[in-house]
Amino acid sequence: MEIKPVRWRDALKEAKVDPVTGIRIARLNSLRIGGKLHETNVAEATRAIVGHFHPTPEVYHILEGRGDLVLGTPVKKGGKWVAQETSRTHVSSGQVVVISANTVHSLVPAGEKIVFIFSGPASHLGKDRTIVEKFVE
Repeated sequence: MEIKPVRWRDALKEAKVDPVTGIRIARLNSLRIGGKLHETNVAEATRAIVGHFHPTPEVYHILEGRGDLVLGTPVKKGGKWVAQETSRTHVSSGQVVVISANTVHSLVPAGEKIVFIFSGPASHLGKDRTIVEKFVE
């Protein structure tokens, strides 16, 4: 197996905007684990990331900036997904957060932007990502 080091700052220069979440994302690497493709990506958010959830865990490593990680429980109302907010945690550069499977999450930058690495199955950016309309009380 060949290891190819990637500089996240260089990758971020080539990042594309994800049309669903509105954040810039660039793939750093991918690896097949147990027959399933996993990816590590770098992302830059200049606004709140749309609340969403996945059927498997996801890891966020905050590289630059600070903000709030909002977590919630998905609830289906009237045929649409919403989230019942369960916690709001301040995060900043250097911190790593593991988000449990089926937990709604949104990252809200506190300043100009927040840059982070996230990893999980490659399907997290596709069929395994469910968007919630909003957080409710």
